[in-house]
Amino acid sequence: MWEELLARADGQAHDDLPAGSPPTAESPSFGEAVDNLAAGEVAFDAVPLYRQPLPGSILVVAWMPDAKYLGDFVARVVPLPVSPEPGVRTSVAVLNGTKDPDAVSSAVPKVVSAGG
Repeated sequence: MWEELLARADGQAHDDLPAGSPPTAESPSFGEAVDNLAAGEVAFDAVPLYRQPLPGSILVVAWMPDAKYLGDFVARVVPLPVSPEPGVRTSVAVLNGTKDPDAVSSAVPKVVSAGG
C-alpha cells in the first residue's frame, strides 16, 4: 500500500492536503511529509513481532511487538531515536574527548539498543 501511495504521489503537488496541527521544524505538514517521502528512496522494515492468541479464541491472534528484539531493531532502523515523552528513554552523553562527530558512531547502536 505504501509503495503504491508514494509512487502515485511522486511529482504531484500536495499543498492542498490538510495540515492537521500547525507544522513545526520537527513536524512538517502532511502534504510536505508526503512530498518528502515521495522525493527520496524509501525502504520498509518490519518490526519484529510474535503471535499472541487472543483469550477465548482458537482462530484469532494478535501480532505484538517482540520486546526481546525491539531494542536492536530500533538501534538499526532509527540510529538516534527521540523519546516519545520525558522519562521514557534514558538520555546519554558520550564524552569522547574529541571534536570528531564520527568518533561516537560505533557506540550509538549499543547505547540505543540498551534503551539510551
